[in-house]
Amino acid sequence: MAEAQSELELEPTACSCCATAGCAADAETEESGRGLPWLIATGIFALSGALLHILGVEGIASYIAIAASIIGSACGLYIIFPEVIQSIRQRRVDINILMVIAVIGACVLGDFAEAGAVVFFFCIGEELEARSLRRNRESIAQLMDLTPQVVHLRQGTETLDVQPDEVALDALVVVRPGERIALDGIVSVGSASVDESPITGESVPVLKQPGDNLYSGSLSVDGRLEYRVTATVQDSTLARIVRLVEQSQAQRTPYERFINRFARYYTPLVVLLAALVFIIPPLLSLTTSLELGGFATWGYRALSLLVIACPCALVIATPVCVVTGLSRAARSGVLVKGGAFLELAARVRAVAFDKTGTLTYGKPTLEEVLVLPAAVNRWQDAAADQVLALAAALEADSTHPLANAVLAAARQRQLAWVAPDRLSETAGKGIAAELDGLPAAVGSPGFASEYVQLDQRCLADIAAVEQAAATALVVLFDSAAVGILAVRDVVRPQSQSLTQKLSNEQGIKTVMLTGDNLATATAIASEAGISLVHAGLLPEEKMAYINRLKQQYGVVAMVGDGINDAPALAAADIGIAMGAAGSDTALEVADIALMADNIAELPMLFKLARKVIRTIHTNIAFAIIIKAAVMILAIIGVAQMWMAIFADVGVLLLVLLYSMRLNLPVRP
Repeated sequence: MAEAQSELELEPTACSCCATAGCAADAETEESGRGLPWLIATGIFALSGALLHILGVEGIASYIAIAASIIGSACGLYIIFPEVIQSIRQRRVDINILMVIAVIGACVLGDFAEAGAVVFFFCIGEELEARSLRRNRESIAQLMDLTPQVVHLRQGTETLDVQPDEVALDALVVVRPGERIALDGIVSVGSASVDESPITGESVPVLKQPGDNLYSGSLSVDGRLEYRVTATVQDSTLARIVRLVEQSQAQRTPYERFINRFARYYTPLVVLLAALVFIIPPLLSLTTSLELGGFATWGYRALSLLVIACPCALVIATPVCVVTGLSRAARSGVLVKGGAFLELAARVRAVAFDKTGTLTYGKPTLEEVLVLPAAVNRWQDAAADQVLALAAALEADSTHPLANAVLAAARQRQLAWVAPDRLSETAGKGIAAELDGLPAAVGSPGFASEYVQLDQRCLADIAAVEQAAATALVVLFDSAAVGILAVRDVVRPQSQSLTQKLSNEQGIKTVMLTGDNLATATAIASEAGISLVHAGLLPEEKMAYINRLKQQYGVVAMVGDGINDAPALAAADIGIAMGAAGSDTALEVADIALMADNIAELPMLFKLARKVIRTIHTNIAFAIIIKAAVMILAIIGVAQMWMAIFADVGVLLLVLLYSMRLNLPVRP
């Protein structure tokens, strides 16, 4: 991931077709709307003049044709005039300068119809390019429009309608059926089906009940909810997503930066080449016996060369593909933080999965409390409840999913426990403390064996729990093992089909990295269809395994929850976080965020990324081949101006149309 981040240096906003600020392709909608009448006028006059020229009219009609072409050319030049002025101020020769030279030169040579046609088709291409990019960017505006303008704020027995930015944290807000949720929160009263598709990409409404999270931008389909606000409008899930989408579309891929740098040197060289084509052959005709033609002949060829060589299609090939790919992924609930990560995703050869919360649901439950002889001797019939209460006391402040399972079971049995003293937690292993002045601990078998020697009965029970694909937690009290907690998580049903699609269909190696024991990890991996398992890993050991995988396979992605797996996510070329809609940390740490807990979108993501890169390569190769062929024809005098127009505007339009394929859904 570090390597990719180094590629994400933000550059000033630049024209997609000439690497200069202020091009029509990056113009605002307002500017485009103002230029549309002039574009229509350009088309009417330029095409009228060209039609009369083709018909071969004579007399007054010929002058009308010339006048129409000149007016059409002037209207077209007026459209690009602001960009031309900016290019001159920046002392940069770009596509706009080339077009002005070509139009004026054609008029000087008397080719008025071709001058009008050139500038008209150029303006058409620029307008279509701008509309294409703008349509992708409108997804941000659509997201922002999901925030309602009015919030129903509860104050005592009254309900007041206020602006979302006037609502404070922990305020009580009412959402009625059919209304959008303006702010993040936790349901206090009521139940309703909520459409979270704008945030998570999940098309099926989710039932929300007291205690469940709500995301801004979601829609309450069929019920009334009251909820406590947990984030202001500026820090809501929707606002964070909008910011990340804006940042991802502003970041340029290595392809884009290379092409933009290429265009800065390429365009002046083309002008120089056209000047040499215009000057050298006629001079040779005048100074030698060679009959190569005069300045008019070679001037026409030089102008054709200028039009052909415009790098629009070359430069637009990458940004249109990248932005379309990012938008396509976002509509499926996959937020990619920039084109560089989309490019990396196309080269992923191995994916490492965390177990808990990734391949499994991450909501383990306590299945059984195994009581050992030491507990029976101490508490007799109440031994099971005492063992569970001890574990709950130690796990009370832990955020680990296994701790949540223990606490949920203890609360369900309505057990009471005392607060521990001198508590210390070893990440990935367990917790030790003092209870009523006596040493106590709960954790993995390896952790427990550091404090006491586990007898054969205890080891046999641990083995039985692990063989059943559950996790064994050993509870110690007063220097003895008093019980074993069997905690089991459920494998996601889509895990097996996911790994099959990645391994068999896309040739991507799948690996499990987990802190759980080997027996449990192997059982879960077998159920999920993963053959390579590394178990019993601490966070730093996961990171070390990621580095080994990178050496063995190349580009590696890590999929985790974004919190416990932060070191491994950071070490991977691409960090992919699960359920990022509910986790601030996941959105910050990950390079790619699955907004819903839907790992089934991963095959689609990698397939889409490869499709984006293939489309970029195809666009660039097509543009180069066509331009090179027509350029050679122009220099030897075979190509007409219409061929030059096709090599510029025609190729640009074909590149745009081909790139739009990426908007179609991708079958994983």
